[in-house]
Amino acid sequence: CRFFGPTTIAAQAAPEGEYTTRHLSFVPTSDLQMNSDWTFECATELKSDETGFAFVAPLKKSFHTLGPLKFLGLAKQNRYGDEEASDAASPAGVAVVDIDDTTLRLEFSSPLKADTAVVHLQPPIEGMSVNAEHNVVLIGLPYLTPNTHYTVTVNAGIEDVFGQRLEQAATHSFLTGPEKPGLSMETGQWIVEAGNPFFVWS
Repeated sequence: CRFFGPTTIAAQAAPEGEYTTRHLSFVPTSDLQMNSDWTFECATELKSDETGFAFVAPLKKSFHTLGPLKFLGLAKQNRYGDEEASDAASPAGVAVVDIDDTTLRLEFSSPLKADTAVVHLQPPIEGMSVNAEHNVVLIGLPYLTPNTHYTVTVNAGIEDVFGQRLEQAATHSFLTGPEKPGLSMETGQWIVEAGNPFFVWS
């Protein structure tokens, strides 16, 4: 069995204990090149210990190796968890996002270790939450100030599940749109005396 890609690398059975009579694991005899296409292939000479039968055709499995940990970009999620494109772009080319119930989604090239993401937002927002899920960092924002330029920074050192660390801090800037028209009022049940005011805010 061999791995075919930018080079050809021989395969060997995984250490004892990682296979059964029906399952056999193989590992390359040297490291595979990162961020490249590979095909694992076993010839028809490989036979079953139980039946003695061999493959009728070579066994092939293609895959792509991950590259170094990189920041891929930022998308916006609405309150329902659906991704949304930026509403517009400023004359300077900076994305403009809605100010309502926004979750920022920072995407990386490989799955992340939990609790290794250190995120800063300028200007800061109280109550911001940060969670790493698979290859994304989700930033929960309780509010955004209208017509404001924000910069998100993920510190260098965030680590993926393979032990790779982000070499440089990742940053992304965006602008918020204007305040939207709205109406706010107290809710509940009460008695209002005739002639006394009842307040609403717009």
